[in-house]
Amino acid sequence: MAEDKQAMADVWTAPSEQVALRKIGDPIDWLPFEPREVVDGQFVIREAQNNEHDLAGAAEAYRTGFPVIRGTELEILFKAEGFPLILGQDEQFNQGDYFMLLAEEIATGKIAGAAIIRMLKRQRNGEFVALTVHADFQGNGLGREIQTACDQYFERCGVEMAFVFLATEHPVTQRFSFEQGFHPVGIFHGYYRVWSGKDDLARRANCVLAQKFYGGAEKMCPTEMVLLPQAERLLVPLIEHYPSDTITEFLDILAQGIPNCQSTGIFFADKRPDDTYISCYTDYVDGIPSTCAGYQNQPTDHYTWFMPKVYATKGAAPEDRLVISDYDLIPDDAPLKQYYPPVFVSVADYVLWDGDEFLGWIGILSTTEPIDWDACTPFIVETVEKYKDALVEAYRATHSV
Repeated sequence: MAEDKQAMADVWTAPSEQVALRKIGDPIDWLPFEPREVVDGQFVIREAQNNEHDLAGAAEAYRTGFPVIRGTELEILFKAEGFPLILGQDEQFNQGDYFMLLAEEIATGKIAGAAIIRMLKRQRNGEFVALTVHADFQGNGLGREIQTACDQYFERCGVEMAFVFLATEHPVTQRFSFEQGFHPVGIFHGYYRVWSGKDDLARRANCVLAQKFYGGAEKMCPTEMVLLPQAERLLVPLIEHYPSDTITEFLDILAQGIPNCQSTGIFFADKRPDDTYISCYTDYVDGIPSTCAGYQNQPTDHYTWFMPKVYATKGAAPEDRLVISDYDLIPDDAPLKQYYPPVFVSVADYVLWDGDEFLGWIGILSTTEPIDWDACTPFIVETVEKYKDALVEAYRATHSV
């Protein structure tokens, strides 16, 4: 029995050699927030103040923009006097675990949006608690700007890992969270009990749990896990199964060798009875590993315009396997047009086949300057062909033939 207790204690105090260690250090804290103008200078995002204008405006934004929190603990945000109960009283306002940012319309001074975030200061974790955009200001990208401001503020304050619960009914919020570097790690069925929109009736909402690491903190996490079968079916860390050093080397060479390239990634196909899912193994942004490179599955059903072009490369010569999807080339009625944001200036995918078997593709992206695909194709083909055996081996490691 004593040996069993000691073994359980050692699980916590004997980390694997591949885990990076950091000093415990002092707790982090909220830093001064620098106001920023967004949406073509129409709004300013700033720290909330403990005054009637800010709190009454925030309450109206939550009432009109986030009505489903009626009947929950967050319903106190429908009234100005509810905010100090979360954010702190008097001089302690915005000094505790919770912090609120506001978006204010510059022309009128009206509060157009708000976000409450939380920081576990010793754990160095951050949480997106409740973000809203006033009903009068929705649909112009303000919500994305508020979340981006929170995300960047977390990083500046020293947060190592942040997480957010995203409603499964809201693909737009999921999409721009993933674009910011968050990756989905699980589904919580019925996590929130919310207002149904009818009378006094409530329902339970499903949520996607997504997280993001900052400053290389993912290196502090063990990649070796001992999971029971029930848990292993939910998550098998890819880094254990793929020859990550080889793939990292390949993607790095590809990213550095293509002028204007900002991101390269490898997406393996995971065949399912109802669809083919694409799993993002890893990617790079400006030659640096991106934190959105976690394990994420997305069905290919919204690629209805794109997938026929992918499958048309079967049997094609290597130089004909590059599928170009620059934003201005996508038909306006194509589902991919809604999936890709306009900032995707240059997008191409080099399709991977092993004989007749579709393995996935290599993604190449620029959001600033166009990529000269004609000039770069020979280099892309040469690099992929050089590493093809390693890529096939990586795929075979976890996918049935």
